[in-house]
Amino acid sequence: MFVLGLFAGLLLTPPASANTEGSLMVDIASVEVESGGTLAVYVYTDASNWLKPDRRVYGTIVPVTEKDVTVEIPNIPYGEYAVSVIQDLNGNEKIDMDWFPIPGPAEPTGVSNNAKALVGAPSFKDAKVQFNQPKLTLSIALER
Repeated sequence: MFVLGLFAGLLLTPPASANTEGSLMVDIASVEVESGGTLAVYVYTDASNWLKPDRRVYGTIVPVTEKDVTVEIPNIPYGEYAVSVIQDLNGNEKIDMDWFPIPGPAEPTGVSNNAKALVGAPSFKDAKVQFNQPKLTLSIALER
């Protein structure tokens, strides 16, 4: 009886190879190498925290070395995410703004899906992606 129960338990256990997390690969284009600084790559899970660096769920900061850079963020559970990238020119780990003549980022920025907005920042809804595979590559082009 015990052997039968043990055998049934093994049949109901998911295989060890069934992954529920993977790596986000972020291909970043149009990095202003001559301006220097670092690239802050931040991952968010919902609209209420979107573009608030202190509320990111994952992230990394890498030095600017090339015009095109790939950053890997490993061990992320499958789910819905949006990614932002800032070329942080002054090391404060946030987006600095220019207010004159037209308000906008003072540093190169980009978000997943290369989402845009006519006024203000792109929405979480427009930037979100479904992450459900061992490796997902996102391409983000930086702009000012």
